[in-house]
Amino acid sequence: MFDARSRYRPPSVEKVLWFEFLLNPNLLEKYLSEPNSDPCPTDLIIKFLGNSMSPSNVDQAGNMNHNQHGNTSPFTLSPMFGNGSEEMVTDNEHSKNGSDDKESKKKLALKLLALKVAAFLQWDLNILEKRLPLTMQQTLLSELLKISGGDPNFNAMTASDFTGDGLFASILYNTWVLRAVIEGSFPVKSQKGLNVQLPGQMDPSIISPAVVESIMRKLCDEAERSTVALESFLDSNKIVRMPLLNCFGSLTSECPNPVNKWEEGLILQNDDVICQICYDLGRYYFFQEKYESASKHFIKATEIHPKLKDPVFCKLDAPKLKGFYDACAHILGYQKSDASTPLKETLQTSVKEGHNKTIDILKSDNLKMELPLSLRDAVELSILREYEGKTDLLLYVIFSNAIRRTMSGEAVISNWNSFLKVHEEKSSLVLCELLKDVIPIATPEMRLYLKNFARTLCLTSIPAKQLMKKYEKYLGMLFTNEELETLFAYGPTAKRETFKFDKSFTDDLNVQITTFERRLLTCTEAVNTKHLVNQLRAKYNHMHLWTLNKKWETPLAVNIFLKNVPPNVDQEMIHILLAKAAELRAIKKYSEVRQLYQMIQSEVRNSSPRLSRFLNWEHLRLDLLEILDMPVHVCQSSHYRAEIVQRIMSLLASYKKEREVPPDPNLMELCSAVLLNFREWDKLIEVEHKVDFYLQKLKDILVLGIIISCLAKFYNILKLPLSPKAFFVFKISYDSLGCTKLQNQNQASVLHQFLEEPNYSMAFKALGERVCNDSCDTYYSCIWDVTLLEFLVNHHTKRGELDCRQQVIQLIGQLELNSNNNEEIQREAASLRKGWFLRAMARQYL
Repeated sequence: MFDARSRYRPPSVEKVLWFEFLLNPNLLEKYLSEPNSDPCPTDLIIKFLGNSMSPSNVDQAGNMNHNQHGNTSPFTLSPMFGNGSEEMVTDNEHSKNGSDDKESKKKLALKLLALKVAAFLQWDLNILEKRLPLTMQQTLLSELLKISGGDPNFNAMTASDFTGDGLFASILYNTWVLRAVIEGSFPVKSQKGLNVQLPGQMDPSIISPAVVESIMRKLCDEAERSTVALESFLDSNKIVRMPLLNCFGSLTSECPNPVNKWEEGLILQNDDVICQICYDLGRYYFFQEKYESASKHFIKATEIHPKLKDPVFCKLDAPKLKGFYDACAHILGYQKSDASTPLKETLQTSVKEGHNKTIDILKSDNLKMELPLSLRDAVELSILREYEGKTDLLLYVIFSNAIRRTMSGEAVISNWNSFLKVHEEKSSLVLCELLKDVIPIATPEMRLYLKNFARTLCLTSIPAKQLMKKYEKYLGMLFTNEELETLFAYGPTAKRETFKFDKSFTDDLNVQITTFERRLLTCTEAVNTKHLVNQLRAKYNHMHLWTLNKKWETPLAVNIFLKNVPPNVDQEMIHILLAKAAELRAIKKYSEVRQLYQMIQSEVRNSSPRLSRFLNWEHLRLDLLEILDMPVHVCQSSHYRAEIVQRIMSLLASYKKEREVPPDPNLMELCSAVLLNFREWDKLIEVEHKVDFYLQKLKDILVLGIIISCLAKFYNILKLPLSPKAFFVFKISYDSLGCTKLQNQNQASVLHQFLEEPNYSMAFKALGERVCNDSCDTYYSCIWDVTLLEFLVNHHTKRGELDCRQQVIQLIGQLELNSNNNEEIQREAASLRKGWFLRAMARQYL
């Protein structure tokens, strides 16, 4: 029905299969040297080790089952894994059991390939722990220890018992044991989805929780012996040689006994190995709450790590090492020496002890520039708040922060000029001392900033100017000789005098008018506003005062009221007061607005009933806005609520009866909102009594049907308020249920994919039904969920339906269904298959 193959598929790169490395031993090194190889090195290790173990070799405890000879693997008793000088295994021994020997050689070759890949990764445990399952990690490191000549019962031995190449394997394995115990203590989020295992096949990357728990229990028992082994190595002074890829031999038909070239391994620096071991031992001791032992190793790792150049074995995280060290220091209550202790910690300690070393620390930071400016500002604020009597400390901190900000190119936010004016002698001495220290070590950019700072200081303070002449040697680094002469020639030469300004210009009439206008613009009191208006008009014959502010232009409806006022009412005064009220109401100064309205009301009460009624409405608008801005509990007074409701009802009655001066719609909306907040439902319903005869004018059947459908839809939405997401879920659920009732099982299973969280249980049940009316595998190409396709492969395999199984395998192998694709490709693949399915459903049912 559908073409499952993509029409426009990019050419795929030929993948190298795992068994090709068995046929060509030289292929592995060439393959690993290619960038972005697929599969990646860790996937190759999983393939090699997974095919080297049969499912029966691993029990539920995670242990390798012993064969009939009592050996866990061919590595156990074969001397071929030494340096090649031991006696070889005879042909008679290999031919005791032909099939077993052939299988053993295959497993041996695969394990050698896995070890070569791990050597290519430089035995980086960070990569191996992240990419390999726990059982694979254990198998890989165990085989390394066996092939390097160690005893299988290595846990009972210490590092000093190993010689040559077994030492690196012992260190690596015992380090991994400690790391695995720590990582296994943290909870791991379980994988989503259903893992379907095909009959006769086993996915090595899937480990049951019981197996993981059993392995972790064994590793916890081995951890103490591993710490003893690693501690014994730290006490020794042995050379460690790390095996590389070319150190491991290859098992071929021409060379049935691989010869390992251990002498080609890489000799590691002693500090490289010790630093990593100290870090891992410290982490384990910290995990065991043995903080003194952990601190000893963290201190040693901290001393060694900065000295390492191009480390090979040491892959620790420097910030984590510092964090562990700081945690141990905090728990045990010790500190580093002053020479190595960060200034931040030293400053915090000084603040706690009463600022006994704060001045020296800030001076030192002016040279090192390590402390954040926010911390220095916080110290300055604390001193300003708590140490007002200690002038010397205060001046040193303020001026030191000012110079530090100047050197950083930041704005100086402290008011250091005011302290310079109050304490000129002391301040000048402190500033010159601080400048003398920082000028020699300043960069050219910093010296430019300090030059401007010193110039400002000389032009501001006479004592500073006189004192800075003694530091011409340091100022010569900032200024030239000509600039210094100019700097000292100008500037303040006498103390400041009190200047007496000539106030004759205030007698100017224009200045006086402007002063009154400014006062009128900023005035908010009703009485003062009226006084200023009268004064401007009477004294200066100022007309059209409402033109001073563009925002004082009143709306058209208000202008109509003002034009109809009697001549005995001051129209301009009312105009300005109304404009002032609107301006103050916008910034929520309700008390001042109320005073303005009361003054206007007193002016027009007996002169203009219409304007008086308009003012009553504006006064009500003011009260309603104030109510809406208040918290709900403030308006709970029954008397106050009744008064407001009564005024609103009077307004509504006036709205229905008064046709000459109706209230504006915004005021009606405020009234409705307040009635709703007061829960006055009955009063709100009484607003409109007349019946709407609009619907009675409609006669067309189609129009009436549309209106009825809309009203029914509104009613259903109000009755069952569902979100679009919930509506979609219910719709899909009903559609899938309908398909199930019609025995269209495959259609139902495809619909279960449309949900955000696919309903796998119902989908599996539908796919497993034998009675089906929708031609079974027709809709397989519409499935984009890999879990359902895996279920179908397993399902058809059990039934023996090989053709259907092969069809599903072809579908699951499509590039766009690869789970490693990004979200956009997966979304496009799902959208394409949704379109196929929905078009097929439309052709069938519509």
